[in-house]
Amino acid sequence: MTVNEDFRDQAISHAHYLERLKTGEVRKIIALVNEVDKELAEKLAARGAEDETFTKARLEALLKDVRVINAEAAAVLEKGLRGSMQDLATYESDFQARRLAKTVPIVWNISQPSPDQIMTAALNRPFENALFADHIRDILKGRRKRVEGALRMGQVEGQTIPQIVRRIKGTKAANYKDGLLEGSRREIESLVRTSLNHASTVSRERTYKANSDLVKEVQWVSTLDTATTIICADLDGKTFPIDSGQRPPAHWGCRSTTVPVVKSWRELGIDLDELPPGTRASMDGQVSEKETYAAWLKKQDAGRQREVLGAKRYEMYKAGTPIDRFVRDGRVLTIDELQRRETDAV
Repeated sequence: MTVNEDFRDQAISHAHYLERLKTGEVRKIIALVNEVDKELAEKLAARGAEDETFTKARLEALLKDVRVINAEAAAVLEKGLRGSMQDLATYESDFQARRLAKTVPIVWNISQPSPDQIMTAALNRPFENALFADHIRDILKGRRKRVEGALRMGQVEGQTIPQIVRRIKGTKAANYKDGLLEGSRREIESLVRTSLNHASTVSRERTYKANSDLVKEVQWVSTLDTATTIICADLDGKTFPIDSGQRPPAHWGCRSTTVPVVKSWRELGIDLDELPPGTRASMDGQVSEKETYAAWLKKQDAGRQREVLGAKRYEMYKAGTPIDRFVRDGRVLTIDELQRRETDAV
C-alpha cells in the first residue's frame, strides 16, 4: 500500500464519523431554533387570547413580534452554528496533522494553522455561491416572509389568530411537521450539514498548505453509494493544486471530502526509490488507485445505476456515455443540453 492509498482509506472512515457528527449538530441546533419557534407561537397565541379578531393595529403588533423573534432566531442560529464550525475546524486540523505525522514513514516537521486563521478563511470563503453570513440572512429572511405572509393572508381570509398560529406552527398530531416553520427547519438542517462540510474542508486545505513542502496536491473523495450526486461522482478521484481547484461542498448536503497527495522521495529531494521491506507504506507520490465512483457504478446492477442516474441518463450511460459527460462547470447538464452536446460531438 502507498501512503496516498492509506490516506484515502483513512478519509473514507473519517468521513463516516463526520456524517454522524453532523447529525448530532443538526439535532442540537434545531433544538435551539425550536425554542425560539415555541416563543414565537406563544407570543402570537397570547395576542389571540386577548382578542381573536383582526384589526390593522393588531396585525402591525403581530408583525413586530415576528421581526423581533426572528432576529432572535438569527442570533441563536449564527452563534450555535459558528461554534460548531469552530470546534470541528479546530479538531479537523489537529486530526489531519496527526494523520500526516503518523502515516508518512519518515520524521517530518508538521505545521498547523491556528484556529483563528481557519475560521477567518471559512467565514470569508463562499460556498454555494454565498458567504456563511449571507446564508444565515437568506434563510431567516425567507422564514420571516413565510410567517408574515401567513399573518397577512389570514387577515384577508378572515381567519382567527389561533387558526393562523396552527398554520404557522403546525399540529401536534403531525408532530408540527405540517406547519410553515417546518420548511425553515429543513433549510437550517441543510445549512448545518453544508457549513460543517465547508469548515472541515477549509481546515484540511489550510493544513495541507501549511505543509506544502510535503503535500503536493489534493484529491477529491466521494461516498460510494446511491445517494451521491452525479456532480460528486464525476469529481471522485480527481486531483487539484493545494491552493486552487474545486473543493467540497459541491452542493447542499454534500458528503464528499478531500485527502492530501504527498510527494515522492525524489520530489522531497531524497535520493531513494523506496523504503526497505517491512516499512508500513511506500511513498511513490502517486495518487490512490482505489476504486473511483465511476468504477463502482459500473459494477452495480441496472436498478442501482438507474436510481443514481435517472431513467434518461441511465439509457445514455448504457449506450456508452461516461458519467463525466453529464456534468459541466460544476453542474449537472439537463437532458436537452446533454443531447445537444452529444449531437454536436458526432
